[in-house]
Amino acid sequence: MIDITNYPNKIYHPGVFIKDDLEALNMTSKEFSVRTNISERTLSALINGKGNITFDIATKLANYFHQSPETWMNLQIMYDQYRFKKQFEKEIKNDYHFIKPYLSFFEDNHIINKNDNQKTVVEKIRNELNVNQLTSLKTSKDAFVCFSQNDNDIESDYVAKNIWVTYSLAKARQNMEVASYKRNALLKELQNIKTLIVEQPQNLLNHLTNILSKCGVIFVFLPPLHESRLLGLTKWLNKNVVVVAMTSFTKTADEFWFTFFHEISHVLMEHKRYFLLLDSLQEDEEAITIQERLLFPYEAWLSFAMKQKYDAKNIAEFAEQINILPCLVTRLLKRYGLIDDKSVLIDEISYKEYLDN
Repeated sequence: MIDITNYPNKIYHPGVFIKDDLEALNMTSKEFSVRTNISERTLSALINGKGNITFDIATKLANYFHQSPETWMNLQIMYDQYRFKKQFEKEIKNDYHFIKPYLSFFEDNHIINKNDNQKTVVEKIRNELNVNQLTSLKTSKDAFVCFSQNDNDIESDYVAKNIWVTYSLAKARQNMEVASYKRNALLKELQNIKTLIVEQPQNLLNHLTNILSKCGVIFVFLPPLHESRLLGLTKWLNKNVVVVAMTSFTKTADEFWFTFFHEISHVLMEHKRYFLLLDSLQEDEEAITIQERLLFPYEAWLSFAMKQKYDAKNIAEFAEQINILPCLVTRLLKRYGLIDDKSVLIDEISYKEYLDN
């Protein structure tokens, strides 16, 4: 066999050594096949760099050349490691260029630093999202997630959706110590949650997390990924645990609570837990109906709406009657086109201090 030291500073496929040995021996592959009991097809694949050295082949080559099987196995291992390293470097480069448009999101979430090199950036984000390749987010689809989208005309980015969803679920799976889902317990706790709307406690997110965990709901709040337009998602991890993840673009009370109760509505629609559909118009309308009934008692809302007195004073009185913020009433009136942005002056309530911590 040709001495490996004659091939410095480069890793070769083991077939190169076989080919050079045959040339040095002035032997055809057919004759070598007969002498070594290795099929011509296998030899041809090896010589052309398309086959791998198995232990059986390594043993036959070692017997012929009076060497150890490990010699040939090590050549294969060295080549595989070299090939893997090149493939790894290529995947790092591809992943970095793929994720580059969204790096500010990961910086804002303190996952990466601005001075991180490409390899570090990719490895940190892969680890945080719990995926082996970031480019897999091009095609990943989860048919068991219900989305709430930011209601505007800007076209959403499907890759950004996948990033936000994958990150949300990865964060949720870090906190699986919750009770089993109980619908009645959730309905009861929703009454306590509604009191938080008016009370506006400083540690609002912690309150929601603790209350929902008792009902089998993992609550995750994350900064927004604007390109995704996603405000929230609901996903059943198993029969007894469901994830509700959400964010806020405006960081206002009305957007926060409308999103929250929209996602809770998806949870309550548990008969669909096995076949939730992405962007299903029918299901979304059903969730919106449940959301409105949870926030606005139907009889009280109907009585208020029929009076058609939508000035600031009447809105504030109705909001106090049902123990809710006036800005939420205004949002619902705008949803149905009963008022426009200029007709009623109700100040929005900022939740920035609650959501930025």
